[in-house]
Amino acid sequence: MSRASARQRISPAEFEEAGVDQMIFLQQAGRNLHSEICESLELFASDVLPKFTGRQAEKAAKKEAELAPYIKAALARKKVMKPLADDEVPVVRASVKAAQIAGT
Repeated sequence: MSRASARQRISPAEFEEAGVDQMIFLQQAGRNLHSEICESLELFASDVLPKFTGRQAEKAAKKEAELAPYIKAALARKKVMKPLADDEVPVVRASVKAAQIAGT
């Protein structure tokens, strides 16, 4: 992706308007070379990401305020267990006699 197309395809205003606050990049699929993946991530970091960071604190505060009543309600429903004593921690037996390491 060229610098111009990266800037055109990834619009902070459009993502923000849609409520997007996270992005996941899948670049290890197909025949992408490691160097091309690194170059793409560097391009995103230098040319696109700075446009998203301007109002980061404001957006995080707004999101926290919006979610606060739901988090409070969820925590109120949560049953709190007392911490387990060492002798109360269950032992899980391995399903095989020894570790199985791929390629050995």
